[in-house]
Amino acid sequence: MSQYLNPHFNIKLDFPDSWSFRYWGNRKNVLSHPERHQTAFDDLPSELSSEKELLSARSSIRRSSLSGTMLCVVSLYRPNGFSLLEYRAKFETDLKREFRTQSITGVEIQSLLLEEQAEEYIVYSQLYCWEHSEKIWLHCGIRSDALEGFKEAREIIGQLNKIKNL
Repeated sequence: MSQYLNPHFNIKLDFPDSWSFRYWGNRKNVLSHPERHQTAFDDLPSELSSEKELLSARSSIRRSSLSGTMLCVVSLYRPNGFSLLEYRAKFETDLKREFRTQSITGVEIQSLLLEEQAEEYIVYSQLYCWEHSEKIWLHCGIRSDALEGFKEAREIIGQLNKIKNL
């Protein structure tokens, strides 16, 4: 098992051995757009670079041949707020779309569950977002073309304090 820790955002995620993840501390390749990725735990998005990828992860178990199972966490600079409904518009390929908000310890958390038709597969997605601090939002997403992979990714992202209480 491997672990991702980000003390600035209070994120701690344990990944099963079948998962690999990338963040600024373990990247070996040169990024084509380094300004889009967090380069230190306190490297926050700003007006100059409004999004910073904190973490991207993928399961090595290929349950299907379309896209597999993925997880990502991104920090956003949004001085005027953020809405998952505006971020992810409705598509005609959507089979299911459930949006909800919930307040946990005074923080409003948005959640959007999606099921989409993609060729002969159904792709399952869950998006979450909340304001971490003034103008800084956290956006977390999971996606899988297999229900088992989606459930596994939900367990991983469910370790986050804001999400585990949903």
